[in-house]
Order: sequence, then structure tokens, then C-alpha cells
Amino acid sequence: MRKALLLAACLSLTSHLAHAKNMTSDQLITFCSAYSGPQSALSSNTAAYCVGYIGGVAETLSLIKTTNTAFCLPAAVNKNQLVFVVKSYMDGNAGKLNQPVPIIIYNALVQSFPCA
Repeated sequence: MRKALLLAACLSLTSHLAHAKNMTSDQLITFCSAYSGPQSALSSNTAAYCVGYIGGVAETLSLIKTTNTAFCLPAAVNKNQLVFVVKSYMDGNAGKLNQPVPIIIYNALVQSFPCA
């Protein structure tokens, strides 16, 4: 059972990163500019994509927790909070937006949720 879960996590990571490597920071900014809170994700496809994309990358990174001790998501954090964390990081780090988007999301999580 444990091997099956590990395999599923690896396949999920591969799938997310294969799609994620095509996303640019400009595209993520465009998608997330439509996001202003949970209600916007219900009424806008681009805002919903922003929430789903960031949440998917964050969850995938959390699944590989055994190799990641740089950030620790609190149990109560939700995808809406993750979007605000990533948007804030991108607003404050314009010079680092040339990196792959999953790295940008990872760095935002490390900055906002460091492990104690």
C-alpha cells in the first residue's frame, strides 16, 4: 500500500511538473490577477485556474515531504491563502520571476511557511 501511494505521488509530481514547466510567470500573473478572493474563483475561469494551479503545485510539493523540509504548510492553510502568499511573493520579487513557475511557488512557500 505504501509503495502504491509513493508511486502515485511520483506520477502526480511528474504530471504536474510536465505541465508546470510550460507555464511562465507572466501567464501565472495574468491568471492570478483575476483572483480577488474565493468568490472570484467561482465566477472566473482564470481565477479558478490560478487557485487550482498553485494548490496543485503546493500539494504535490507537500506529498514529497520526506525530501522537503524547507517549508511546512499549516494544517489549516487553504488554497485561497496559498494564492495570496504566491501573489505577494511575486509582487515583492519581480527580479526572480524568470525562474520556472513551480520554483517561484516553492520559494513563496519557503518564505511564508518555513519549518520551525
